Amino acid sequence: MGERGVWRQALLWLAVCVLGFGAGAVHQWQTGRVGVLGDYAYIVDTAWRIAQGEVMYRDFGLPHSPLTFHVQATLIKVFGFSYGVTAWYCTVVNVGYVLLTYGLVRVSVSGWSGVALCVPLVWLAPHCIYPHPFYDPDVCLLVLLNLNLLQWVATRRVGAVVAFLGGVTTVLPALAKQNVGYPYVVLVVGVVVWWGWLRGRWVGAGAGSRGGGEGESKEEGTAELDVVGLRWFGAGVVAGVVGAAVWLELICGLGNYWRWVFASASRRVPDWIVKSAYKSYLMWFVWFCLSALALSWWLWQRERPAIKPFLVMGVALVFWFIALIVATQRDYLLWSWSAVLVLGWWGWQQGRLMNTSSWLGLTSLAFLLGPFVAIGLTAGLVGHFFTTAYHPVLFLWIPLMILTVLAGLWHLPSALFSSRLMWALLPWLTVILTFLSFLSQGYINSSYGIWAFFVLMVAYVASPLTGNPRQPLVCWGVAITLTLAAVPYVQRNNRLCYIDQQGKVQKITSGPLFGFTSYGPYLDNFTELLDFVADHIPKAEPVVCIPHEDPFYAVTGRRSPLPMFIFDRTSNPFPPERVLEEAERRQVKWVIVKRILQFGSLAGEAKGLPEVFSEKYSRVARLKGYDILYRSAPAQVDSP
Repeated sequence: MGERGVWRQALLWLAVCVLGFGAGAVHQWQTGRVGVLGDYAYIVDTAWRIAQGEVMYRDFGLPHSPLTFHVQATLIKVFGFSYGVTAWYCTVVNVGYVLLTYGLVRVSVSGWSGVALCVPLVWLAPHCIYPHPFYDPDVCLLVLLNLNLLQWVATRRVGAVVAFLGGVTTVLPALAKQNVGYPYVVLVVGVVVWWGWLRGRWVGAGAGSRGGGEGESKEEGTAELDVVGLRWFGAGVVAGVVGAAVWLELICGLGNYWRWVFASASRRVPDWIVKSAYKSYLMWFVWFCLSALALSWWLWQRERPAIKPFLVMGVALVFWFIALIVATQRDYLLWSWSAVLVLGWWGWQQGRLMNTSSWLGLTSLAFLLGPFVAIGLTAGLVGHFFTTAYHPVLFLWIPLMILTVLAGLWHLPSALFSSRLMWALLPWLTVILTFLSFLSQGYINSSYGIWAFFVLMVAYVASPLTGNPRQPLVCWGVAITLTLAAVPYVQRNNRLCYIDQQGKVQKITSGPLFGFTSYGPYLDNFTELLDFVADHIPKAEPVVCIPHEDPFYAVTGRRSPLPMFIFDRTSNPFPPERVLEEAERRQVKWVIVKRILQFGSLAGEAKGLPEVFSEKYSRVARLKGYDILYRSAPAQVDSP
């Protein structure tokens, strides 16, 4: 790369840095607009317990992986508990998120087109949508970091120690979120084994039939992989997995970890989440058949290049029409956009391969950009009508995933033997991890942390257009329309529709929660509670909060006396009677019951708890949003 190329790359990275700091600025703006008490309390109060020496899965149970909580506990140990520290942590995550995404986008799309695809992340970086620390943004950030390290090791001749340490980081996503992190580790292991050990043997054995490895490398436009570095990276992966297992065994015990993170968590996944994640099973099945058809056609075309492309288009339309008849009505839009995107991408491929007239290229361009333009216009013109989580911008996820699967299958035979490891890996990794992420709360609620995967899928499907003068138009068109749709989505807090956003905006002006902002009376009520606790409840006496929607323990410096935590469906597997029994056994005298909830549905998930405690405890005070229950001498369960 000459001096001019170096300056060009520096200018591109400078532009991406501006985008990254823009995402950080949007988060700071969002922090001053809205706060989610229950989710924030879940993270920081858990981290507070860890910072005080308690051990997850042994001293108290949680159905989530430990890394996010331990990171926040470390920040508490270093800086003390402060809302400002957690806010700046999220800002840093946003900046790094954008930079790491661009590092992978440029594998598929270079130049200013790659920068363009990162523009929507100014608004769609995870903490622009959700302003507090959480495991979904953390796991995506760690995946992006590890993929950048893998790409660096595979394409640069780095030292063995650097490659090994890069491999060790592969296990970090598994410690951040189990349903995404563990499949990611398996995918990386498969990739390293294939490109580090097996691919060279297959390429060598079939060099004659494929024209030799050198020609392939030139065709791909990339240097041969550093196989030695990949093998050291693989050794680091093994060491990381073993080290994580040893750490978990020494700290909390692998049995406890398995019981809470896998067995307990899987039993409480409701059916509606699975259905929302998979949408119509038929839809996925039919599109899988179409993908197989596309791959078969590609293989046939290698032997019969004169095949008429319109035959395949007709077959695809027939499949689409049949599936439309039997699909549910809610799937019609997803089906339509899926078909439009696939036909647009496929038509562009034909125009590139067969040098057909420009009308096919223009039609394909219209098909590719059509759904994005429709979403941008819909969100911009009538976005104020969308007040729930079902915002139009989210309906692009499944069509884009289907297009990525088809594009990945199209290039699979050549990609497996290409030296472009990351380009071959990205379509499958992004689709699989996105699909698994949706198992948490469906594509409507689980997509906020993984918009980088969306951008990487767009980059991949646009990569075959490299050299075409219309590629920048596709990339910038997607970037502009997606940004237009993202701004009202973030501004109206559609993802946070589950909390009350009515009433006057309140902000904490002093103390460790300085700067925390929310709508409604909740912060004033919480401040009144803190004053009452400071005046009437000795710090040595244990206090139980029901259903635990406030960061009570981190703010007051107290410790929760129970082995269970927030009393929602996901985190608490115990019936109300068991919780009461545990409170009596631990000599709990004070119980705080929150009546007015920011997250109203939490009352239903904690149903029965206030009633069983009211039978044994007496109400001694009634504050604006809380009831204070007291029992002077609770009997122990094992007492005579």
